[in-house]
Amino acid sequence: MRRFLAATRYIALVPVVCIFVTATALMVYGAAETIQVIVHAFASEVSSKGVKRFLLSAIELVDLFLLATVLYVIAVGLYELFVDDSIPMPSWLVIHNLDDLKEKLIGVVSWCWASSSSAKSSPGMVSATCSAPVARLRW
Repeated sequence: MRRFLAATRYIALVPVVCIFVTATALMVYGAAETIQVIVHAFASEVSSKGVKRFLLSAIELVDLFLLATVLYVIAVGLYELFVDDSIPMPSWLVIHNLDDLKEKLIGVVSWCWASSSSAKSSPGMVSATCSAPVARLRW
């Protein structure tokens, strides 16, 4: 029974792989979106309205990459917690326990919340990808 319970930790590979694939897909999508935004910015007429649209797109891309990075940190953190904690990682990404992972996530959610709150002062500057998940949080 003890050996069976010890082996069940590998069930955590399911969410690790799913979250990692999702993070990778978001990063690839963000790269494709970046190319599209840049091509569109230089293909259209240069104007102040175009600059605002370009800036808004850039902020949304940063937000997208930030969320992809958060998913990556979660995947690596779960892998370190349940499967193998000896993989070489930078010191800021080393996760020893669940509290370490929660601290990293709280830091990102706080940044996301702060950026969406400050963006509300500029109408139209709230990123949908950052503000929607924060709005669903129940503390």
